[in-house]
Amino acid sequence: MTATNIELQIDPLDLRDASTFFNISEDACYERIISYHPRELAELWRKLNPQTPAEIRSFYQSTDLYIWELLQWHASARSDVRWNAIYEVIGSFPPKTHPRVLDYGCGIGSVALYFAEQGYKVTVADIPGPTLQFAYHRFRNRGLLVELIEVKEDLPQLSGPYDILVCLDVLEHVPEPDRLLFHLARNIRKGGIAIIQASFGIAEDWPQHLIGNWLRFVPTNNWWLYCKAAGFDDIMPNIIYRKTSTLKVLLRRARHWFWLRTGIFPSLMRVPRHASELGVITSDDQVVTP
Repeated sequence: MTATNIELQIDPLDLRDASTFFNISEDACYERIISYHPRELAELWRKLNPQTPAEIRSFYQSTDLYIWELLQWHASARSDVRWNAIYEVIGSFPPKTHPRVLDYGCGIGSVALYFAEQGYKVTVADIPGPTLQFAYHRFRNRGLLVELIEVKEDLPQLSGPYDILVCLDVLEHVPEPDRLLFHLARNIRKGGIAIIQASFGIAEDWPQHLIGNWLRFVPTNNWWLYCKAAGFDDIMPNIIYRKTSTLKVLLRRARHWFWLRTGIFPSLMRVPRHASELGVITSDDQVVTP
C-alpha cells in the first residue's frame, strides 16, 4: 500500500505536525507518508515477535512507524466508515449533552483532535511512546486541551464516567479484547455512546492483528454477543452503540456466563449472517459494514 495504489488527501496541518515533531521538512514528511507501506511495521513485528501483553506494549513503545502508518491511513478513503460514524455521533450527541469523550487507543489523535475542535472535553489513552507523544504534540500545536492517560497495564485506571467512547481499530491488537471491552463499558455512563470498530481480520501486512482474536470471534460470528454482554445496543450496526442500564447489563452478564459454559444463548435476537456484518477487515483489506 503506497501512493501508487491508494489516493491520499493529506491535511497540511498534519504535515506541519509531522515536520515539527520529527524536525524534518514538510516535503520530506509528505514523501514519507506516501511511500510508507504497512509491511515495514509487519516486518518489525515478526522480527521482535511479541507474545505477552507486556511485550506487545513494549513493541508499540519501541517504534515511530505507527505514526507514518496512521498519517497515511487517515489521509485515505479507507477510513471513511469510521469518519462517517464520528460525524453521525457529533451531529446527534453534541457536547452540550455528551461533553466527555474517551478515545481509547487514540493512536496519533486524529479523532480526538476533531472532537476537541467541536468543543468536547477529550481524554486520550494509549501506550506511552512515540505515537502518543505525537498525538500530544498535535494538541499543543493547535492550542487544544486534552487529558492524557498512559496505558501501562491491561486494564488501566480511567477517569470516567464518560459520555462518549471511541475505540477504533484497537481491540484486535490486544490478547483479551472482550475483557478490555467490559472494562471500557464500565466507564461509560448509562445512555452514553460508543464508537467501536474491531478489525478481527487476517492479513499478511497486519500480523499485529492477533490471530487468536480472529479464531475466537470471526468463524463463529460471536463478537456481537460480547458487545451485548458489555451493555452496548446497536444504533448504527457494528460501529455505533448506546450503553444500556445497569440492571440490563447485570442480566446480560448472567446470560453471557451461561452461554460461555453451555453454548446456549437464550435470546430472540438476530444472529449476524456472516463475518462482514461484524465490520471486520478481511484478508484483502475490504471493510464491510451495513
